Amino acid sequence: MVRIFEPNVEVLQALKGTGIGVSLGVKNQDLANLASSQQATTDWLNTYVTPFINDVTIKFISVGNEVIPGGNAQYLLPAIKNLYESLNAAGLSRLTVTTVMSGSVLASTYPPSQAVITDQTMMDVLSFLYSKSEPIMVNVYPYFALNSDPSNINLDYALSNSNTPTFTDENLTYYGLFEAMFDAFAAAIAKVVGKDDMVMILSETGWPSTGGQFATVENAQTYNNNFKNLAFKGTPRYGRPFEAFIFALFNENQKSSQEEQNFGNFYPNMEPVYPLWEVSNRTRTPPPFYCHGAAACRAGNARGLSEKVAIIHLKVRGLPTYEALEKVSAVSLLFVAAVHKAKEEGEETISVLDSRTLKKRSCYDACHVMVQVMVKLIDALTCKELHRILDDCSAYAIGKIPNPPAGCCNGVKQLEKIAVTKPDKQTIRSCVKTACTTYPGVKEASCLALPGKCGAKFDFAVSYLQIFKLLCLFVEIVLSLRRISYL
Repeated sequence: MVRIFEPNVEVLQALKGTGIGVSLGVKNQDLANLASSQQATTDWLNTYVTPFINDVTIKFISVGNEVIPGGNAQYLLPAIKNLYESLNAAGLSRLTVTTVMSGSVLASTYPPSQAVITDQTMMDVLSFLYSKSEPIMVNVYPYFALNSDPSNINLDYALSNSNTPTFTDENLTYYGLFEAMFDAFAAAIAKVVGKDDMVMILSETGWPSTGGQFATVENAQTYNNNFKNLAFKGTPRYGRPFEAFIFALFNENQKSSQEEQNFGNFYPNMEPVYPLWEVSNRTRTPPPFYCHGAAACRAGNARGLSEKVAIIHLKVRGLPTYEALEKVSAVSLLFVAAVHKAKEEGEETISVLDSRTLKKRSCYDACHVMVQVMVKLIDALTCKELHRILDDCSAYAIGKIPNPPAGCCNGVKQLEKIAVTKPDKQTIRSCVKTACTTYPGVKEASCLALPGKCGAKFDFAVSYLQIFKLLCLFVEIVLSLRRISYL
């Protein structure tokens, strides 16, 4: 998924048909106009959302960025409310409305449990979003905290690189600064909404590779890799995985300072500043059915080829290589996780959506341009993959729309085909234990009705209750373990 700070028609055109999730931002300077009337938000939707909604996977609309405190604070909640009503009127209630909360609204941050929000406007915004089962976005930068107080903050603590506890707060143990900063938001938000179940999305985090005392390639690589693991497991207080955007995909030479120019994972020439994601585990031998790293090469810029996506798998053993497109723009390479059923253990096989786009040649160098592979080699069908499959069901699950959309039912029916071995079924059982009861917002009746609504027939060797719970895993989508995204 990518985050766009402000709507850009050219970018949205380029994202058509890619399947890449989009968080679409509203500019702070547009808030006064959007707050003036619902017609203003309807006009905004008609310009930036409605023309693209069938071809671009718009997930979130983020109304402003760190608006509070600031001169536009008074317009934020009216703009959110107008946009929410305009989305409902346009039949687009499945889109998530949110905003980005600034750390400056926290009156205290240490220990995390003592964090509070005193700004009434921010409290009103949080209360409204929570009442509509919408999430809140937050920005967390341990790098800037370290820079502001290097005498009292340890570098390993800021990098989440410590193996020993730093402090304990309400019986929760903290090893890194990111955990403490994120949980300060969580504690403060819980005090406003009255519960600790509001969904949080990390809208920005990152570390520069040059431009300051602690801005080195080694530190940037260490922080972002450690952060990836934190997002997968969650922080001590928040206690569950969360969706996140890493700032940023590319270095930007027009920023004001050298440090600000060098948060990117890639140089402008698309060469990686440092490797961020592991390509594969080169020592383990996976079982016959597994989910593992793969490259998805979009052929939109390849000569004479369709725009469909080809999913190309890594070799099971040995050095990672790719079967790839003969010609493809490096900009349009995207790495994903893909389910692959090997004919026999250790055999290299290829699974594609459009076989015409494949040529027998290696494109390891080309594919290396992007983030490499976004998940480690794992043993079986995982919860991560189930989240992806059921991604389109979220609006139906929380009662925003009366019937599951086609994409949701397609995902449901995929489950019939892919969970065919005992390890897969065991994985499903472990995934569904807490899915429907742990996460807020899901409508139990919708959950139970989903198989019938989609005309699906299940023959998994699990209880019917567990099967129905499986179909509610989509409530965890915004907390997905797999999709660490880029700004």
